Amino acid sequence: MQFSASVILIVSTLVIGGQLDYIRKKQLGYDRENVFSFGMRGEMTKHFESIRSELLKQSGVTGVTRSGGNLLDIGSTTGDTDWNGKDPRRTFIDHPMAVDQEFLKTLNIPLQGRNFTGSKADSTHFILNETAVREAGIKDPIGKRFKLWDAEGTIIGVVKDFHFKSIRHKIEPAILYYYPDECWNLYVKTTGKDASQAIAAAQKSGKNTTRPIRSSIILWTTVMTRCTKPTSGLASCSITLPHRHPDFVPWTVRAGYLYGRAAGKRNRYP
Repeated sequence: MQFSASVILIVSTLVIGGQLDYIRKKQLGYDRENVFSFGMRGEMTKHFESIRSELLKQSGVTGVTRSGGNLLDIGSTTGDTDWNGKDPRRTFIDHPMAVDQEFLKTLNIPLQGRNFTGSKADSTHFILNETAVREAGIKDPIGKRFKLWDAEGTIIGVVKDFHFKSIRHKIEPAILYYYPDECWNLYVKTTGKDASQAIAAAQKSGKNTTRPIRSSIILWTTVMTRCTKPTSGLASCSITLPHRHPDFVPWTVRAGYLYGRAAGKRNRYP
């Protein structure tokens, strides 16, 4: 009995190790290394530019951006779009998400065409992913008319397809539009050095919020190492960072869950 249990545990560990290795090496279409993110609360969204400036002063921080959804799971959908040549009988469902002008640059998402600049003119500009262009049947899309909801505008760029759901999930049409007032999710890109200082600065920026930021930070980065069997059954893995911070401990389960989501299911021990 003990021998069988040992075999099962070893096999399970190898399987989970293989899953984690696959996830680490899988190209998602954006640079996830040394990134952490969290949802802004309270007055943070109104003072984002000040927060960005303060975070960029931190050693090792290379970029700060925001979006109106979670890049790991863009949940919004709409069929309220229009473009020249669209078949009125056709249903076209896409995933729209508000971003700022630093989003593509910070996460290193390849772009053909122009990026948002942060000007008022961007309110009528759209960036589509390759799948949206292909399924909409828009040839030579850059410069073409496009309408999202009641916003009439122009396609200024096309991004290479990236995963915004499980990597087992087929990539679907996505539309990025510029609307900072709708952006609530903050992303911080670091070099990996002095990461703890950057996280401490992010915590400080939200000290007046009703809930502590620490509980919602998700680490994207990273080397998943030793895994243990928790009482809940959800795989809990320690994280090795260049500079370990004592507050990282509560986030290990969240990070384990993040990688589980990316694999399409939670990693569980038998």
